[in-house]
Amino acid sequence: MQILYRYIFHRAAVASLFVVTTCVVIASLINLFDILDEVVKQNVGLDILFRYLGINCAPRMMDLLNVMMILAGLFTMGELGRRLELVSMRAAGLSDGRLLQPVVWLAGILFVVILGGSLEAIPKLQKEGDRLKGILRTGKVMEPQAAPFFVQMGGTALQASGYWPDRREMLQVRLVRFEGDRVSEIHQAERLIRSGRQWDLVAGVYRKMDPPTGQVMKYEPFARKPFPAGYATPEELLFEMRNRKNMVSWMSFTQLMSERTFLARQEIHKRVALAMSTAIGLCVGAWFGVKMQRFNAARAICLAILIGFAYRLIFDGCLALGVELGASWVCHGANLILIGVAPFSRFLTAT
Repeated sequence: MQILYRYIFHRAAVASLFVVTTCVVIASLINLFDILDEVVKQNVGLDILFRYLGINCAPRMMDLLNVMMILAGLFTMGELGRRLELVSMRAAGLSDGRLLQPVVWLAGILFVVILGGSLEAIPKLQKEGDRLKGILRTGKVMEPQAAPFFVQMGGTALQASGYWPDRREMLQVRLVRFEGDRVSEIHQAERLIRSGRQWDLVAGVYRKMDPPTGQVMKYEPFARKPFPAGYATPEELLFEMRNRKNMVSWMSFTQLMSERTFLARQEIHKRVALAMSTAIGLCVGAWFGVKMQRFNAARAICLAILIGFAYRLIFDGCLALGVELGASWVCHGANLILIGVAPFSRFLTAT
């Protein structure tokens, strides 16, 4: 067992070096991925296909780390199988559980290390949460020259950033749907916003604001389904949009303003998901390496696509019911299986 522990932790060190090198290479290709992501989003057919297959063009460290951990587990156990150490260890009476024991310990260490960084982010994110709350209440940016920040809520992204035309403070709050059938229209509206015009986009609806007061002056329908005129607050507009099932988000501005630690909770949730998916990915890869030393790569890819498709249906169902937490975990599972196991299934063909 000591030899097995040393071997697996040595392979983990090599895999970690490979992860760091790969991250550096991937970071240099971010612009290329972003361009591909824009092309996919502007093509409705490709966008729908990629969404239901669980494929994300934009690079995310969570997906990359899942891939690397599954690859590390597959590679470690695959090498054991190729060198016949696995056969000899089984002949010595070691069960599959004992063989995977070092991998489980390694996964636990990775889980603690990744999750440990969450505590450092809480004070900073609480401050950002207070700033976001002040922006939504007053329509003004509380800190001069504040950098834009970004937080994801299920299928909806909220970006609040400040800019100063004519030396006056002006607010830009945009709710952009990632998963919609009007992607090209939203991109067109975003280009108008970036040109400096004093407009806001709320899920496909233009909103004009009075710069001195931040009060809503006029709503102009931008979605295919027109909204009734006369809405005075963003909450009423969001309520109407939810009733019309035109936006996949069950968190209103009122709830967001009343939650001081919203950003901190979101960050902690992402860290927990990253730690869990990393640990599970390593164990899943190692289990596949032990159990399936001979496995058809084409069957593995087809199976992963089918499972990813089923996960995606469950994911959409969770969002429709407003269960954002469950949907997030389902999405991590789909990414873990589809992006991780299928491309590296050739490592399961140990001889």
